[in-house]
Amino acid sequence: TSISVSEERKYPNDDDWCYMFVHHTKVAQTTAIIRENFNVFVHKTATFVKTKSKVIKQEKPTISGLIFIQGKPNDIKKVLHEELPDTFLANDCATGKTAVIKNVEMQFFIKAAQIEPTRIHFMKKPFEYYGKLYPQVLITSGPFAGMKGVVLRIHRDRKFIVRIGNLTIAISG
Repeated sequence: TSISVSEERKYPNDDDWCYMFVHHTKVAQTTAIIRENFNVFVHKTATFVKTKSKVIKQEKPTISGLIFIQGKPNDIKKVLHEELPDTFLANDCATGKTAVIKNVEMQFFIKAAQIEPTRIHFMKKPFEYYGKLYPQVLITSGPFAGMKGVVLRIHRDRKFIVRIGNLTIAISG
Protein backbone atom coordinates (compact mmCIF):
# COMPACT_ATOMS: atom_id res chain seq x y z
CA THR A 1 0.00 0.00 0.00
CA SER A 2 1.20 3.52 -0.65
CA ILE A 3 -0.01 6.97 0.26
CA SER A 4 1.34 10.38 -0.65
CA VAL A 5 2.21 13.12 1.79
CA SER A 6 3.39 16.67 1.34
CA GLU A 7 5.21 19.25 3.40
CA GLU A 8 3.56 22.27 5.05
CA ARG A 9 3.94 25.92 4.04
CA LYS A 10 5.71 28.22 6.51
CA TYR A 11 5.80 31.61 4.77
CA PRO A 12 2.36 32.65 3.45
CA ASN A 13 2.62 34.85 0.36
CA ASP A 14 1.29 35.14 -3.19
CA ASP A 15 4.57 34.65 -5.09
CA ASP A 16 4.71 32.18 -7.93
CA TRP A 17 6.54 28.87 -7.71
CA CYS A 18 9.62 27.51 -9.47
CA TYR A 19 10.98 24.03 -9.39
CA MET A 20 14.26 22.22 -9.64
CA PHE A 21 15.65 18.73 -9.87
CA VAL A 22 18.46 17.52 -7.62
CA HIS A 23 20.00 14.10 -7.06
CA HIS A 24 17.66 12.01 -4.92
CA THR A 25 20.26 11.72 -2.15
CA LYS A 26 20.45 15.53 -1.82
CA VAL A 27 16.70 16.29 -1.51
CA ALA A 28 16.66 16.52 2.30
CA GLN A 29 19.81 18.62 2.49
CA THR A 30 18.71 20.96 -0.32
CA THR A 31 15.20 21.50 1.07
CA ALA A 32 16.61 22.24 4.54
CA ILE A 33 18.82 25.01 3.12
CA ILE A 34 16.11 26.50 0.88
CA ARG A 35 13.41 26.26 3.57
CA GLU A 36 15.26 28.88 5.64
CA ASN A 37 14.13 31.57 3.15
CA PHE A 38 11.29 30.15 1.03
CA ASN A 39 8.29 27.83 1.07
CA VAL A 40 9.25 24.40 -0.16
CA PHE A 41 6.93 21.64 -1.34
CA VAL A 42 8.04 18.08 -2.04
CA HIS A 43 5.35 15.57 -3.01
CA LYS A 44 6.28 12.32 -1.28
CA THR A 45 4.98 8.78 -1.46
CA ALA A 46 5.00 6.62 1.65
CA THR A 47 5.11 2.86 1.26
CA PHE A 48 4.57 0.39 4.04
CA VAL A 49 6.91 -2.58 3.88
CA LYS A 50 6.35 -5.67 6.01
CA THR A 51 9.46 -7.15 7.57
CA LYS A 52 9.70 -10.27 9.72
CA SER A 53 8.62 -8.54 12.93
CA LYS A 54 6.88 -5.27 11.99
CA VAL A 55 5.64 -2.92 9.29
CA ILE A 56 8.01 -0.08 8.36
CA LYS A 57 6.95 3.18 6.73
CA GLN A 58 9.35 4.36 4.00
CA GLU A 59 8.95 7.83 2.45
CA LYS A 60 10.52 9.01 -0.79
CA PRO A 61 9.75 11.80 -3.26
CA THR A 62 7.17 10.82 -5.90
CA ILE A 63 9.40 12.18 -8.66
CA SER A 64 12.99 11.63 -7.65
CA GLY A 65 14.65 14.94 -6.84
CA LEU A 66 11.72 17.27 -7.72
CA ILE A 67 11.51 20.28 -5.37
CA PHE A 68 8.98 23.14 -5.68
CA ILE A 69 10.05 26.54 -4.29
CA GLN A 70 7.83 29.59 -3.77
CA GLY A 71 9.41 32.97 -4.38
CA LYS A 72 10.71 35.34 -7.00
CA PRO A 73 13.01 33.49 -9.44
CA ASN A 74 15.85 36.02 -9.07
CA ASP A 75 15.72 35.78 -5.26
CA ILE A 76 15.77 31.98 -5.41
CA LYS A 77 18.65 32.02 -7.91
CA LYS A 78 20.63 34.33 -5.61
CA VAL A 79 20.21 32.00 -2.61
CA LEU A 80 21.04 28.96 -4.74
CA HIS A 81 24.17 30.68 -6.08
CA GLU A 82 25.32 31.56 -2.55
CA GLU A 83 24.34 28.36 -0.72
CA LEU A 84 24.27 25.65 -3.41
CA PRO A 85 26.36 26.83 -6.37
CA ASP A 86 25.92 23.61 -8.38
CA THR A 87 22.10 23.67 -8.39
CA PHE A 88 19.82 25.54 -10.77
CA LEU A 89 16.11 26.12 -11.31
CA ALA A 90 14.43 24.24 -14.17
CA ASN A 91 13.95 26.14 -17.43
CA ASP A 92 10.90 26.23 -19.67
CA CYS A 93 11.94 24.45 -22.88
CA ALA A 94 9.76 26.72 -25.05
CA THR A 95 11.11 30.05 -23.79
CA GLY A 96 14.51 29.12 -22.34
CA LYS A 97 13.66 31.14 -19.20
CA THR A 98 13.08 29.88 -15.67
CA ALA A 99 9.94 27.73 -15.47
CA VAL A 100 7.33 29.47 -13.32
CA ILE A 101 4.12 27.99 -11.93
CA LYS A 102 1.39 30.45 -11.01
CA ASN A 103 0.51 30.42 -7.31
CA VAL A 104 -3.15 29.65 -8.12
CA GLU A 105 -2.15 26.51 -10.05
CA MET A 106 0.27 25.41 -7.35
CA GLN A 107 -2.33 25.93 -4.63
CA PHE A 108 -4.63 23.66 -6.66
CA PHE A 109 -1.91 21.01 -6.72
CA ILE A 110 -1.17 21.36 -2.98
CA LYS A 111 -4.90 21.24 -2.20
CA ALA A 112 -5.28 18.09 -4.32
CA ALA A 113 -2.33 16.52 -2.50
CA GLN A 114 -3.91 17.31 0.89
CA ILE A 115 -7.48 16.24 0.03
CA GLU A 116 -6.71 12.93 -1.65
CA PRO A 117 -2.96 12.45 -2.07
CA THR A 118 -3.14 8.89 -3.39
CA ARG A 119 -5.03 10.02 -6.49
CA ILE A 120 -2.31 12.23 -7.98
CA HIS A 121 -0.17 10.84 -10.79
CA PHE A 122 2.48 12.59 -12.86
CA MET A 123 2.06 11.94 -16.58
CA LYS A 124 4.97 11.39 -18.96
CA LYS A 125 3.40 13.01 -22.02
CA PRO A 126 2.81 16.78 -22.29
CA PHE A 127 -0.67 18.22 -21.75
CA GLU A 128 -0.95 19.15 -25.45
CA TYR A 129 -0.97 15.45 -26.33
CA TYR A 130 -4.19 14.91 -24.36
CA GLY A 131 -5.67 18.31 -25.28
CA LYS A 132 -5.60 17.44 -28.99
CA LEU A 133 -7.35 14.10 -28.53
CA TYR A 134 -10.08 15.03 -26.04
CA PRO A 135 -12.29 18.11 -25.41
CA GLN A 136 -11.32 20.36 -22.51
CA VAL A 137 -13.56 20.64 -19.45
CA LEU A 138 -13.91 23.54 -16.98
CA ILE A 139 -14.63 22.65 -13.33
CA THR A 140 -17.29 25.07 -12.03
CA SER A 141 -17.68 24.04 -8.38
CA GLY A 142 -15.91 22.26 -5.58
CA PRO A 143 -12.33 22.55 -4.40
CA PHE A 144 -10.98 22.59 -7.96
CA ALA A 145 -13.33 25.25 -9.33
CA GLY A 146 -11.87 27.24 -12.22
CA MET A 147 -9.43 24.55 -13.41
CA LYS A 148 -9.42 23.51 -17.06
CA GLY A 149 -8.40 20.05 -18.10
CA VAL A 150 -9.29 16.88 -19.93
CA VAL A 151 -11.23 13.90 -18.60
CA LEU A 152 -10.24 10.46 -19.88
CA ARG A 153 -10.13 6.84 -18.81
CA ILE A 154 -6.84 5.17 -17.97
CA HIS A 155 -6.89 1.59 -16.68
CA ARG A 156 -10.68 1.63 -16.09
CA ASP A 157 -10.42 4.77 -13.97
CA ARG A 158 -11.49 8.26 -15.05
CA LYS A 159 -8.79 10.88 -14.55
CA PHE A 160 -8.81 14.66 -14.77
CA ILE A 161 -5.65 15.72 -16.62
CA VAL A 162 -4.36 19.26 -15.90
CA ARG A 163 -1.22 21.25 -16.51
CA ILE A 164 0.63 22.67 -13.53
CA GLY A 165 3.41 24.79 -14.99
CA ASN A 166 5.22 22.47 -17.39
CA LEU A 167 4.09 19.32 -15.57
CA THR A 168 1.09 17.23 -16.61
CA ILE A 169 -0.81 15.76 -13.66
CA ALA A 170 -3.69 13.27 -13.55
CA ILE A 171 -6.14 13.25 -10.66
CA SER A 172 -8.29 10.15 -10.40
CA GLY A 173 -11.75 9.82 -8.89
